[in-house]
Amino acid sequence: MHGGPTAVEGKRPGPGGGDRPGQGSRVGCDGGTEDFSPKEREVLAMLAAGAKDEAIARRLGCSERTLLRLLTALVAKLGAESRFAAGVQAARLGLLD
Repeated sequence: MHGGPTAVEGKRPGPGGGDRPGQGSRVGCDGGTEDFSPKEREVLAMLAAGAKDEAIARRLGCSERTLLRLLTALVAKLGAESRFAAGVQAARLGLLD
């Protein structure tokens, strides 16, 4: 009956994660763009610009594995099923400047 959080839910403590309230929660239809950190917005913008994971990780100063955990959490937070769907949702919410 006890199920702990998983990395997919974005709740596993680690570098750059697990310390923000509401992390891992999904965004509703009405927005909630203030729930996205500047780092998350930067990642979304770089993805939208077509940057590769390696380049994004280098710019953030983290490993590709850490970036993949961040992306997994972002996809879940946006309520999307894929990275592409997360990008579409981010654009709808006005998260891409």
